[in-house]
Amino acid sequence: MSSAINIKNQAENRLVEKLEHIRIITKISSDFINIHPLQIELRIKSTLEMIATLIGAERGYIFTESDNKSLELITEYACPNCVPLSKKISRIETGQFEDILVTLRNGAYIEINTAFWKSPLKNAFDTVKVIFLPLLSNEKLIGFAAYDSKNENKNWDKEYIELLMLSTHAISNAVQRKKSDDKITAQYNELSLKSIELVQNNREMKKLNQKLTDISKELYESEKKFRELAENLEDVIWLQEGRKFLYINPAYERIWGSKRELLYERANDFIDKIHPDEKREMVKEFVYHDYDREGVFQKNSDLSIRKEISSGFTQRLFRLQKLTAATAWPV
Repeated sequence: MSSAINIKNQAENRLVEKLEHIRIITKISSDFINIHPLQIELRIKSTLEMIATLIGAERGYIFTESDNKSLELITEYACPNCVPLSKKISRIETGQFEDILVTLRNGAYIEINTAFWKSPLKNAFDTVKVIFLPLLSNEKLIGFAAYDSKNENKNWDKEYIELLMLSTHAISNAVQRKKSDDKITAQYNELSLKSIELVQNNREMKKLNQKLTDISKELYESEKKFRELAENLEDVIWLQEGRKFLYINPAYERIWGSKRELLYERANDFIDKIHPDEKREMVKEFVYHDYDREGVFQKNSDLSIRKEISSGFTQRLFRLQKLTAATAWPV
């Protein structure tokens, strides 16, 4: 009779425990629904504390992939008299943890007695019993949850395993949601900065465009004044870059008796009109003139040609031979 009562009591206790587990899982799942992304990490930590307290674990912690080569501790719970894991380790190289990750990638949990754990991380975890549970997103491992205890007799029975797996699934969804939100926030912040830069660049471009417009107007007015002056001068003036003529005023056609277009096309056209007695010397001056060092030929007030040199000015007087075969000075 007493044995039957005990069996009945045990069954009732398991039922009560099962219902409590269901209530906890329901609460955990509902807590993560519609939660603000900034509160997710705190909610995960409170969940770790709730589960650790229920199953008699001393610590609970979450690691997630920070890159393809490491896992990073994102949050943890430690009982009041326990040393937090973050004091010993906060990042795990995947190469040092591959024996555990192989099991977790298959969606299975793994229990370890660290007395038999041949891993360089053994001392960092500084515990006796630890259970690792996979954090999965679309069947891909994104990290793990773990609970540990220094009680070597600690066993995680079947009912607890079911609770741990279900709570870890809820945490996985929350972690993935936080990652997605962090990514969106980072992209938004980056776009906001770029938008600010674009606005600033646009303002600078407008200022530059206005400056260029003002300079263009000034250049136009300057060119206009120059042309008004040049077109009405009796003297020949020109703009020259090296041996290339950029501009010759109309007086050239009157004095030289040759079209300006010919001089644009053939820079030494004006030499052909020089009197034979002066042509050889003028050709020599024109061909061997060092424009970079001595500048360009310039015209004196007495209509002779001069060139500027370091010691002063030298002058060359020459006569023009008109198309009528008459000889004239360039006056």
